Amino acid sequence: MNDIIKKQEKNIKNDNLIKLSKPHLKNSLATKLGKITEKSSYLDMFLTAIFIIILCAVFFWLAPEGLGLKENRGFLDGLYFCFITFTTVGYGDLLPVGLGRIISIILAMNGLVITALLIGKFASERQQAILLLFHTSKPPQVRMANFLLKGLLDN
Repeated sequence: MNDIIKKQEKNIKNDNLIKLSKPHLKNSLATKLGKITEKSSYLDMFLTAIFIIILCAVFFWLAPEGLGLKENRGFLDGLYFCFITFTTVGYGDLLPVGLGRIISIILAMNGLVITALLIGKFASERQQAILLLFHTSKPPQVRMANFLLKGLLDN
């Protein structure tokens, strides 16, 4: 049995046991939203969020009394309200009325979705990098081969 272990250790040292393969391409996600998310960059997502916030801020700024904010005091208040609503913080110091409530709901839902997509994209890329590092670096493969070999020899 010691001869087998010595032979395997010699093969590992000579690099005969483990051949590193090139990493394979990641399969694309199945849904349309997944494909769009995968293709879009962080900058694209950030600019989309900024565009939505500014578009809604213009709505609340230009909306007539009773359709936007309860007290319409200018563009900066609309921008502040939209940013707070987008991030779902919601301090409650500015209140939407009428159509503004529906716009606020849509804005908050967009904020939740874009934030979740950003976090998911970051986590997916991080996971892919870790897996790529693990499967293409030599020491983990050698440790795995030794672990498997020792398990086979113990049985």
